[in-house]
Amino acid sequence: MQERELQALLTQRRTIRQRWELLLRKEPVLSPLGRPETLVYMMDWTLDRLFEQLKKAKARSAKTAKSQPCQDPAENCACGMNPLLAYFRTLRTAVVETLLTLSAPTGHDTQVTQVVAVINNIAQSEIDTLCAVCRHRETQRTTQPQSAISTQVLH
Repeated sequence: MQERELQALLTQRRTIRQRWELLLRKEPVLSPLGRPETLVYMMDWTLDRLFEQLKKAKARSAKTAKSQPCQDPAENCACGMNPLLAYFRTLRTAVVETLLTLSAPTGHDTQVTQVVAVINNIAQSEIDTLCAVCRHRETQRTTQPQSAISTQVLH
């Protein structure tokens, strides 16, 4: 991601947060920890981490940034009930929507891939931590929780 795109994204932080909260409030609540009223308190901290990691990714070479894995963090959650799944899925959606409105169509694929990789790396750590103490972790996911948000943005 170029400095210009990163700065443009930073100027939209408030818009991203508002859109993210709106999307999160449309998600089904699977547990008390997944209530949007609870999760909104983490949003500014998460956005701080996102922009910090994007700055670090920008400092790396384009080749290194492209080779980062873009695995869906939800794949490691056995029960599919981790409240952070919706939290980070809606963050990805809000950031990618904003990014697509800011940049020229020719650079979308690379920028989206880089942003999604950074979000997924942050998400993986947080999701894994909560999954480690989950009482449902031995339960196999039988159905995917219904989402009000399309997950097409993930890849």
